[in-house]
Amino acid sequence: MTGTSVNPALRAVYLAKDGHRVTLVVPWLPTVPEQRRVFAKGCPTFERREDHAAYIERWVREQVPTAVVRVLFYEGAYAHDFGSILPVGAITDIFAPMNVVKDVCILEEPEHLTWHHSGTVWTELFNIVVGIIHTNYVEYANGYGFFGPQRAMALLFLNVWVCRGYCHRVIKLSDAVQQFPNSVTCNVHGVRDKFIHAGRHRKGGFGKGAYFMGKVLWAKGYRDLVDNMLYHYREKGYALRIHFYGSGPDAASVQAEIDAEPALAAVAFDPCVADPLGANLRQYKVFVNASRSDVVCTATAEALAMGKLVVCLKHPSNEFFSTFPNCITYRTPAEFSDVVEDALRREPAPLSELDAYRLTWEAATERLYDAVRLPLSKSKPSKVGIALANVHASLSKIYPQPGKGIRIANSACLPADAR
Repeated sequence: MTGTSVNPALRAVYLAKDGHRVTLVVPWLPTVPEQRRVFAKGCPTFERREDHAAYIERWVREQVPTAVVRVLFYEGAYAHDFGSILPVGAITDIFAPMNVVKDVCILEEPEHLTWHHSGTVWTELFNIVVGIIHTNYVEYANGYGFFGPQRAMALLFLNVWVCRGYCHRVIKLSDAVQQFPNSVTCNVHGVRDKFIHAGRHRKGGFGKGAYFMGKVLWAKGYRDLVDNMLYHYREKGYALRIHFYGSGPDAASVQAEIDAEPALAAVAFDPCVADPLGANLRQYKVFVNASRSDVVCTATAEALAMGKLVVCLKHPSNEFFSTFPNCITYRTPAEFSDVVEDALRREPAPLSELDAYRLTWEAATERLYDAVRLPLSKSKPSKVGIALANVHASLSKIYPQPGKGIRIANSACLPADAR
């Protein structure tokens, strides 16, 4: 239930609601141990694909009862070093029996899905292939070990190569990510209606102050947030009270720093996956997000939809959110200190009808349509794109492919095939 899984699934739901025939193509992990490694705590496991498909289809109907989404699977494997699911073999093989060129394919995280691609070129199977960039992989690679900068440079080149070769249009959720050919920048994500309903129909005030919720990785905002809180303590002599919620591999390390630092004495850390709409998190007035590695943060959008104040870094990833009156941005640790204290003192503005609509998946789908519109010259793959795709696919048949023995971690990529 990470953002890179839920948001593509919701996109499929709302495209179906809009009248399109939609197939959602998701990774199949064949063993229960692999599924348990990836799935959220308490989520069921599946021995048959049919049961997994039925579970997804029920989830779809819970979001929009009238939506009909077909579910197909590609073979996946959990790769521990990547912390995500990688395709095994060529995803395009599942479309081959259809023997016709399909209309539109949306590749959610196209670079992730095509790093090892060795099958038919996507642009030969679909009239339009749209890649949506969710994750700043170059930023993650840059901080990965001693050779991080070299890895980042290689990945930057590879990402451009595969996206140029396999996509007609690339949509960047924000300019926090690298440049891509044939790209536009547009936030094509929304939030579910229940968050907006909570914000529009809130009764009474907020009983709690500030919190941060996110996967517990130092790179996902915890390092920056803690450093800002340390600065506040040094300058003002008392600790900020910001509570942390989330699970992840760095939970023990974060807890150890909280225990050791007087500047974090007011922090309550709950290392669990918390429900933003639950009775506890609903009570918080201020969502604080110091991350600079996000592309677009779903938790920030949900907090704004619920009528909360949001404090976040002035950064390309927060450009869309900064247009909302309840979003307060900062540039420096000193500004962070001031704006958090200011947010704790004041009340959020009521969520207007227009701002509520801008956060919906209906509005996000309209933005998607606008972003996908291609000039006539781009309606067919370029000769350069075809050449790059064919060379990459040929090389992918030579170098090692991810196999079922490989262990993989948390971002389940869901390419939605809108036919």
